[in-house]
Amino acid sequence: MPPETNLFELQFLLDELPLLAGDYLKRRTRRSGFSYSTADTIAFCAGRKIKEGDRSKDNLKKIFAWKNSDDYRWWDKLERDFDKNTPDAIEKALTVAVEADDGVVAIKALTELYGVGVPTASAILATIHPERYTVIDQIALRGFGSDDPPIAF
Repeated sequence: MPPETNLFELQFLLDELPLLAGDYLKRRTRRSGFSYSTADTIAFCAGRKIKEGDRSKDNLKKIFAWKNSDDYRWWDKLERDFDKNTPDAIEKALTVAVEADDGVVAIKALTELYGVGVPTASAILATIHPERYTVIDQIALRGFGSDDPPIAF
């Protein structure tokens, strides 16, 4: 068996985490103007509602916007793509995501929706099942020293 190698290496000291988290929560989102703390609360409330059975487009849109709306370059296109999703398609994908015991199955169902890639699917899962999942995107990967998201995903 080959020796274990670390795929990622944390790019900051663990002692810095509370300061970094505090700075994040105080910042304001570009699009809504909410603090990130408020935006997080809205998204996680929508995730809880989805888990409890309200698998509406409105709840998913709150999470989708939380994950994507600060990216001005792509927001308009992402929002147009997201709006192509029917309520039925969203309900089916969210039902799979809520009930799946396997993250791969959940990610696959969510990425079949228009405008949803792996980073957004991970954000959706993180709000529905925060005890099991986290957001994995370019920012998170940079925190672990990866500069090649397609390879990491």
